[in-house]
Amino acid sequence: MDERADRVQLVLDAFTAMAGEDDEEGALERAVDVARLATRSLLGAAVLVGPSGVTHLVHAGMTTSQVARLPGPPQGHGVLGAVLAGELVRTADLRTHPSAGAVPEGHAPMRAFLGVPVQVEEGAEVLGAFYLAKPPGHPPHTGADEALVTALARQCAQVVVRLRDARRVRELAARLEAAERVRAAALAQMTTDVDPVEAVDRLLEVAREQLRMPFAALVRVDEDAQVVERSSGEAPVPALRRDVALGGPSPCRRVLAEGRGVVADLVGAPSGREALAAPAGLAAYAGAPVLVRGRAHGTLCTASDRQVALTRSDASVLEVLAELAGRQLARLEDDAAVRTRREEALAPLLAPGGLRVVVQPVVDLVADRVVGVEALARFPGRGQGPDRVFAAAADVGLGTALELAAVDAATALLDRLPAHLHLAVNAGPALVTDPGLLERLAGLPPGRVVVEVTEHEDLADHPGLPAALAALRAAGARVALDDVGAGYAGLRSVADLSPDVIKVDASLVRGLPESPARRSLVRALVALAADLGADLVAEGVETPAELAELRRLGVRLAQGFLLGRPAPLEELRLSRPRRAAPRPGPSAPR
Repeated sequence: MDERADRVQLVLDAFTAMAGEDDEEGALERAVDVARLATRSLLGAAVLVGPSGVTHLVHAGMTTSQVARLPGPPQGHGVLGAVLAGELVRTADLRTHPSAGAVPEGHAPMRAFLGVPVQVEEGAEVLGAFYLAKPPGHPPHTGADEALVTALARQCAQVVVRLRDARRVRELAARLEAAERVRAAALAQMTTDVDPVEAVDRLLEVAREQLRMPFAALVRVDEDAQVVERSSGEAPVPALRRDVALGGPSPCRRVLAEGRGVVADLVGAPSGREALAAPAGLAAYAGAPVLVRGRAHGTLCTASDRQVALTRSDASVLEVLAELAGRQLARLEDDAAVRTRREEALAPLLAPGGLRVVVQPVVDLVADRVVGVEALARFPGRGQGPDRVFAAAADVGLGTALELAAVDAATALLDRLPAHLHLAVNAGPALVTDPGLLERLAGLPPGRVVVEVTEHEDLADHPGLPAALAALRAAGARVALDDVGAGYAGLRSVADLSPDVIKVDASLVRGLPESPARRSLVRALVALAADLGADLVAEGVETPAELAELRRLGVRLAQGFLLGRPAPLEELRLSRPRRAAPRPGPSAPR
């Protein structure tokens, strides 16, 4: 009797000690050690698990070397996995259990075994497991042992739940604090640093969170219609869905009529439903007027099909958010005006004859003769380089249209270009995948046009590019990869696209005679082009030393100021390359 009392006292002491633990591993270690001693088990082990697997693992009664030989934490199989799945296992001979497997080599011998799930009560979530084992020749675990260890496991589960709840509270508090900081920073920067539409969407999310509503919307209201322009969450009633436009009385019209924030608990004060003209199914509503430069645009509103206790402070919050939304709409109007001005400024360039094309010769350095020309767009009177004009067009969605206009102006030169010369035209990935380019090239003489893919953006962002290039090749065009060695243009693109022509970027040619690294790169590109059966063209040749080095490295084709400046076709000497001294400044890229 005294021995049993001592064991019970040992467990009771463990209860008290575990209650004071401030971390899960400490509670686990204390519990499994007491369980081992109370049951006279040679070995003890325990685990705790979380959503991602085992979080804590402790051993008692095993040497460091024995622990080191273990294959790892218990998994969801074998007798250990069975306990983790919620099964209580007590057996006099572990080998006879249906789930038993082989004992790891070097492990202390085990025969009697007791495994108890760590859970608050039977049937509750399994938080871990206790494992206790005795060697051969020792008496098996008794029912009293099972009861003691079960009590320890449940007390341990209580401690783990308490500690995890406390940790969740701390983590939630930290997240809320961080969210408030982020929200404050976002609202402060929203005027200029965020896209206006994205800013409005953020404001709607803030409105939902602050007013505890499932739905928020920016609603445009005019004489004949009420349209949800942007929304966050699921609309509780059909009248607030984006695809419904309504006239007549509505809560949003009431808000605009009052000119201030309005809140309504339609369950707590049902008489307000008629005054607010609230549709059936709406239980709570809050809205504030959205003004754009003093002009009424509509409302920023929140709504719920469940009761929400709202106060005047909620209306004030919504008024602030609505004011910020009005600023974003003003920015949208400004952006639209700028876009319209840019479109109007670009319109003349898209018309026939609206841009000028010059050509730069591509020279065969072995035969010392011109074999082709690259067409380059120019925009006289613009005060901007071609790259900036193309970028401005892309900003307003006219980039492809302007590139097509440049292709049209370039291919119009074919009738005046000697038949043995090819014509290269530049095309960004968006243009290559546009059906308009294939339509224009399909009717041209095969082999006369080279499409130079300009890689000012990652080609991996255009998955349809290989198929589009295959279609251009089928139509008789050759494909060149421009600016290899600079920016995104690299060996991956060469491997993916297998171009007919590889154009070495001017940055590798510049300083070539003095740079062993550049010489090695160019030498490697010469070998790569030979392996692929592609032509290699060096761009940006400006000095006799660069030209001599390119010849020495085996580069056959080149272009640059030394060999011929971009000029109108009628001014270009096509019989042999120019040898004029280069002018200051880099070659124009397009």
